[in-house]
Amino acid sequence: MKAASAAKDKIVEWANDPEVQKAAYKYAGVAADYAWQSVSQAAEALIPPQEPDTFGRQSGRREKGCSEP
Repeated sequence: MKAASAAKDKIVEWANDPEVQKAAYKYAGVAADYAWQSVSQAAEALIPPQEPDTFGRQSGRREKGCSEP
């Protein structure tokens, strides 16, 4: 039980260190960037690009069976 208590105390001390917090914030941002890139790549792979309609707008209505408003 002493080892667990000592480990907990060290972790609390480490987590409250401003330098460690700064590094953790930086790495969390890097992880978020990678996650966003993965989501963007997946969306590009799953959602086909839309072609502009006759007015130059991006529209998904020109698919089969869809009528213009």
